[in-house]
Amino acid sequence: MSRIAWVSVEALSPREAALNRLSAVMQATGALHAVALLALLALGLLRPEGGAWAAGLASGLVGDAPLFILLGLSANMGAALLLAVALLGQENWAWPLALGAWGANAAALLAWGYLPALALLIPLSWLLWQMWRDRRAYHANPVTIKELRGRMRGARAFAIISVFVLLMGAFTVLLYLITLSELSGLSVVETGQVGRTLFRGVVAVELALIVLVVPALTAGAVSGERERQTYDLLTTTLLPTPTFLLGKMVAALGYMALLVLAAIPLQAISFLFGGISQVEVILSVVGLMATALLLGALGLFFSTTTERTLVATIRVYIFTLALVIGLPIASNVLLGGAYGFAVNGVGVVTSDVGREVGAIYADMLLTSLNPVTTALATQSILVNQQALLTFNVRLATTGELLPVIAPWALLVAFYVAAAGGLLLAAVWQMRRRSV
Repeated sequence: MSRIAWVSVEALSPREAALNRLSAVMQATGALHAVALLALLALGLLRPEGGAWAAGLASGLVGDAPLFILLGLSANMGAALLLAVALLGQENWAWPLALGAWGANAAALLAWGYLPALALLIPLSWLLWQMWRDRRAYHANPVTIKELRGRMRGARAFAIISVFVLLMGAFTVLLYLITLSELSGLSVVETGQVGRTLFRGVVAVELALIVLVVPALTAGAVSGERERQTYDLLTTTLLPTPTFLLGKMVAALGYMALLVLAAIPLQAISFLFGGISQVEVILSVVGLMATALLLGALGLFFSTTTERTLVATIRVYIFTLALVIGLPIASNVLLGGAYGFAVNGVGVVTSDVGREVGAIYADMLLTSLNPVTTALATQSILVNQQALLTFNVRLATTGELLPVIAPWALLVAFYVAAAGGLLLAAVWQMRRRSV
């Protein structure tokens, strides 16, 4: 039996071999950031007694520097892994991704002295030079173009969008009437509460749509080709495996992104009542897109691990339900909602400062892994704390201020990194099954 290796059975051209080497460099960079991130979490959160690291944060000796390092490592890990996938697929969006990551890290290094940025700046600088030397290698994905053209031809796609917007509009009107009837008995009706209720309702429907639809769109990307007995024909073409996978992924997410963007005017209705800012609308769209990216990559990965679309769909929905429903329950049982209580000014019932800080930070990470709790916590932070990225909560044990991160930033960083890892695993799985 031949040994399975991280190679393709496809005959790679010199250009494709060079792109594989560039991708390997970015994969190693992402792995380095992952190791550093796990080491930081182990030193700060997993010490049995809470640790001097947590006590130092509570006393203000360390400040919020570890939090920015945590966020920066997560974001750079996601950028490196996603860029590694883009290089394998020869995608033209590798250029804005690489330039954006380089510019953000250069700004962080110059403005705030963020030295860990060098861990990505150095390989990115070399990568951009190599990309420029062979800039013609990056192009639009033919599978994406074919899938989107086929999906947007005819009246079906536009009819679906029209029906979706009409149903969302009817739901918004119904929610407005229900909210107004509940507040009509009050002497003064707070219009800001009406606006926040409408905004939450629209975002909740969009999130439910993504959770229910996106996994099904990608779960049959590869297994469906096998069931239709067209997969063997694809392997005989010159289409690289990563290009095929990314084409299926981007085409599925592109149509879903169109539905999310079509609902933005309905979110903007909340501006008429107040209580909602433009920042909340932007963050909601970013969070929805990040969730769609993760669930799409998850469906694509499971599609490469099985021959049947039904099996892949069941697996991805089990994981999705565990992420959306099971994770908040586990967080509440294990940590008692420490992060949410701290944000709302309610302390954790404990006499040990290290344990309180550890519970808040651990719950902050778990909250950031769930799109529902992240959305609720982010809106509460924007309204009550008037903070976008970092803010301070007061500890019940000592009364000192503890810096924490808004969960939306961690969610985007973690979801992008997880999506990049899943796409790389999907490429590896397809190549492995072809050996």
